[in-house]
Amino acid sequence: MVEEVGRTTEGDLIINVGPQHPATHGVLHLVITLNGETIKK
Repeated sequence: MVEEVGRTTEGDLIINVGPQHPATHGVLHLVITLNGETIKK
């Protein structure tokens, strides 16, 4: 699951990635800041 959270004043895109399934073992959840195709944070 990928959800767009918002954009910063610099034009960066902030998205939530995961979890993929509620029953997944070792759930991975990321909040990622992108500038184009570059991961900034």
